[in-house]
Amino acid sequence: MKITELLDLKGIELNVSVSSKDEAINKLIDLMCATGKISDKDAYKEGILAREALTSTGIGEGIAIPHAQVAAVKAPGLAACLLYTSDAADD
Repeated sequence: MKITELLDLKGIELNVSVSSKDEAINKLIDLMCATGKISDKDAYKEGILAREALTSTGIGEGIAIPHAQVAAVKAPGLAACLLYTSDAADD
């Protein structure tokens, strides 16, 4: 399967402003729900947080791939957001 098959425009947002890791995860969950590939937002979030509790899904350089394999996932998909921070604007 190609990445382009997993992405949906409804699951992509640029210049997102968040103030915490939790807000970033919530935003990505909302984006995945917007694609229609999640049947139960709360169950999906529970799966994401359980996965994060095992080990961070951060891979470095400000990139993370929070994910979960739970029954609430109706179909494979990706959500993506580009976070805006005031620090980046000052560079």
